[in-house]
Amino acid sequence: MIITAETRTETLAKGAAVRFQDAAGTLVTCLSGGLWITQEDDGRDIVLAPGQGAVLDRGGRTVIGALAESRYLVQRLPAPAGRSPRPIHDDRRHSAAPLEHAS
Repeated sequence: MIITAETRTETLAKGAAVRFQDAAGTLVTCLSGGLWITQEDDGRDIVLAPGQGAVLDRGGRTVIGALAESRYLVQRLPAPAGRSPRPIHDDRRHSAAPLEHAS
């Protein structure tokens, strides 16, 4: 699925994960629960508690997993001057995969 909305709210069940493709420049804010985020070619793992956010800064695949029943906000930030924003690709076919299998 290709996401073209600038802002949207999503819910993930505990242990579920969702994949995004080429989501650099996207702000993810945890509204409730807890989120674990990992990005392709990035050794960091990002853990968000309610009220915390992170800007995705890598192209390629990003996986967001729910550490608990979670709600989160996805907001596409404006593209730098001279560049048009790209849509975010969201692979919902894997949204129910346990975290240990969402790589």
